[in-house]
Order: sequence, then structure tokens, then C-alpha cells
Amino acid sequence: EDTPTALAAARDGEAVLVDVGLVDIGPPGTEQRTVAFVNTASLGGYPDMVRLREGWQHRWGKWPAAAMALVRVLAEAAPLVVELDGRRHTIWLLFVGNGAYRPTGMAPVFRPRLDARVLDVRYLRADVSFSRTRFVASVLAGTLARSRVYVAATRTRLAVRVVGPPVGMATDGEVQPDADRFVFRIAPGAVPVYRPRET
Repeated sequence: EDTPTALAAARDGEAVLVDVGLVDIGPPGTEQRTVAFVNTASLGGYPDMVRLREGWQHRWGKWPAAAMALVRVLAEAAPLVVELDGRRHTIWLLFVGNGAYRPTGMAPVFRPRLDARVLDVRYLRADVSFSRTRFVASVLAGTLARSRVYVAATRTRLAVRVVGPPVGMATDGEVQPDADRFVFRIAPGAVPVYRPRET
């Protein structure tokens, strides 16, 4: 927000509690790096999608650029083998939201609560035949939430180990250096934030 809006929110607004997501990066027992995120974090095709979207959005706008970037990334991506809490999966991309996002499809738009104390975990499977085609068809038909190639769940913690070369992670649209171990969690205690009072 701009400075006048922020000052008005502090003066006349209301306080709300907001969770902060954290990602511990690096193998356990080593000097780990912790990155905070307010909205989303992602692995696999998402960081590449962020790079493409940022390069295209000045021409076509944010949402058309995001849609085209997703199609491009899925067409060119190599499957990512990961262990999610110790269970091996082959996926195209992984989305982790700070809080439960709505709708439950692949384009999360809003959160009913900012202090839900959960992670919204979603990924697109790469171990199902024609999973990318089925994904696009489900998106167009509005049936993604029921698709076998798309998994969505809420958790309080998620440990990810990449089986193979390190990969990039995007947090709130910023691409982080490559790594192969990530632990997603919610920071202890929500942070009070002032927002303009609803009229």
C-alpha cells in the first residue's frame, strides 16, 4: 500500500492477526537458511513460471501472462522427484500457501482467514499418464478439485527433499537460490497488522 493509506490504516483501521510462513532451507544438521513468506512458496515449475510472468506481464497483464507462463512451463518442464514428509512422489510443481486458500482449484485467489495456522499444499502429479493434458482439461471444465492428477491438502508442516539436483524455490514471487531440502512451517505466533476499516 502507499504511505497515506498505511498511515490511515494505523490511525483509523482495525488490527488483524496474520500468520507468517517460514521455510528452512538446507539439510538438517547444517547451517540452514530460513526465509519468511506472507502469501505463497513454490517448487518445480512455479519459479520458472514466475520468471516468465514477470517478463511478459507488462505486455499482456498479470493474469494472461500467468496463464501463458503456466502452459509454457508445463509443456517444457521435466518431472521433479521429491519426498514429501518421507513419501516419494513425481510431480510437475508444488504450491505451498500460508493459510487455506480458496478456491480449491489451481488458481488460489483469496484466504478467508489470515491466521488459520495451516499450510495449503497443492501439487500436480507427473506419475499419471497424460497428466498435463488432463490438468488443462480439468481447468477448462472447472473440475480440477476432483481430478486424480491434482492433490490439495492442509498441513501444519511439510518437509521436502528433492531427489536429484537442487532446484529453485519462489517465495511471494521472489526466486531463491537452488537447494534440495526445504521444511515449510508456520512461525510461532501471528503478527498483528493494521488494515483500513471495512465500510
